[in-house]
Amino acid sequence: MKNKKLIIFLSIAIVALAGVGVGLYFYFNSPKRIFVRSLTNTINEIREESENRLLYNLKYDTLKVTTKTTGSLSMNTEKYDIAVNGDFAYDKVAKKVNANLGILGNNQSIVDLNAALDNTKVYFQIKDLMKNFYFVDTGVDFFNTIDQKDLDYLLDIVKNTFFGELTDKDFTKSSEKVELDNTVSVTKLDLKLDEKRVKEIIEKVLESVKGDKKAISIIQKLSKDFKETDIDKAIESMKKVETSNKDYLLYSVYVKGNNIVRHEFSSNLEGSVANKYKLVINDYTNKSGYKNRDFIVMDNSKEVGRVAVKGTSKNKYELSITSDMVTASGTMIKDKEKESVDLSVSASGMQLGTLSYSVAKSSSTQYDFDMKIDFNVLTYKLNLVSNNKLLLNEKVEALDVSNSKDLSTMTEQEQATIITTIYTRLAKAFPSLMK
Repeated sequence: MKNKKLIIFLSIAIVALAGVGVGLYFYFNSPKRIFVRSLTNTINEIREESENRLLYNLKYDTLKVTTKTTGSLSMNTEKYDIAVNGDFAYDKVAKKVNANLGILGNNQSIVDLNAALDNTKVYFQIKDLMKNFYFVDTGVDFFNTIDQKDLDYLLDIVKNTFFGELTDKDFTKSSEKVELDNTVSVTKLDLKLDEKRVKEIIEKVLESVKGDKKAISIIQKLSKDFKETDIDKAIESMKKVETSNKDYLLYSVYVKGNNIVRHEFSSNLEGSVANKYKLVINDYTNKSGYKNRDFIVMDNSKEVGRVAVKGTSKNKYELSITSDMVTASGTMIKDKEKESVDLSVSASGMQLGTLSYSVAKSSSTQYDFDMKIDFNVLTYKLNLVSNNKLLLNEKVEALDVSNSKDLSTMTEQEQATIITTIYTRLAKAFPSLMK
């Protein structure tokens, strides 16, 4: 008798545990939870990659960029040389920006420009054509910015509110097979939001921001004129917007395990680019264990453009760009000491030229930027070499703009003289181009 009761008890317990297990399985594998879990993984991966970029979150009080660019353009038997030299300096503590830019054509000076930013004003002076600096008051505080942590905080509010408003009814779930570097079985989730649902979610995001004092203070850093009542006005305006159940946004994700291996974006909104085109992003680990990403633009079922990044080692990638007109292929390197891209460009099977770009850390306070363009198309040749340096925490000298004038005080005659002089210099340096 006791054994019989024990068997009955164990049977009930097993059934109960199985029921709980099945319930938990469906709970954690509901369309919404799969979507939130996998998209969160994607967002975290993108953030981690950004934080590992060479120039991410630089620490400095002053920042200075120097540039030296030389090149030539040849057309038939004519050749034109060009040179651009300059520097840009930013003092984060003093909240000032200075810049100088000199442009030469065939060794003749075209423009030698000084410029500065101070609070809301832009100052400029063409050295040999203006005795004084002139300024324009934009009304925009150029130095009123927020740091990455504050930006992430605002984005998290949007993300969490968006996720919180979604329900399983917003999704269609199916099993699919997709072709990546092999055939992969995935769970496909279609998130289809009509105008009414988009409006509801935007209202909830605004209400979430309104109820968060830290978010309000961050926005006020960006705009001194911002008031909490502005959010109330925005919410009221949203409520008055007329919506349709016919127009929609469609975001499809293809999930393998806890990772999204393909994203698709489309829409039927009138006037929207997504109404004509569909964007497809493949994001997966290839057979060699490295990351592949494809960015594909589709016109109906026809592929019209693709950027493919194929991981070949820890920090090295094969890069290819294809479209109806132009193709390019090459390599890309990304690590904490150097980032570079080298591309060979063709059109209709004809080699056009090469393009290369690199950023390298040469010391704790210096980064070197180099770019080279070399194109040869029929009788036209273009060659540019640009060498630039980014210097941290070097002394920055402020430009003296104390005797500057409001641009509105410049006479029409003075403006005409400046324009005519620059045009004359261009015509002398590049006679055929200016005909």
